Amino acid sequence: MDEIKQAIYQYGPVGAAVAVGPAFQGYSAGVFDNDESGYGINHAIVLVGWDDAYPWDGNTYGVWILRTSWGSGWGEGGYMYITYGTSRVGYSANYIEYAHAPDFGLVAPENGAA
Repeated sequence: MDEIKQAIYQYGPVGAAVAVGPAFQGYSAGVFDNDESGYGINHAIVLVGWDDAYPWDGNTYGVWILRTSWGSGWGEGGYMYITYGTSRVGYSANYIEYAHAPDFGLVAPENGAA
């Protein structure tokens, strides 16, 4: 978990996976803590942040802030607050570190092939 937080802090959003069932699909607001691990890892998401003490419904929770590809009509404008470990969120987390590629002599299409 700390490694994912560090990757988000250092590199930005982190690709990962989660187990999704009907409750996840129907999420509209608040903190999601309905473990749907029984459905198996079946959906790619992006972890965009976290909050170790997110206040909701009179309690505080450690949550990931995630985004799906389902658009702004799902969840809270396309985002979800999900408690750490719920539905195996963060499974196979990864990030991309972009380094400028060397110039391979590529030619822009409008200039014709080399």
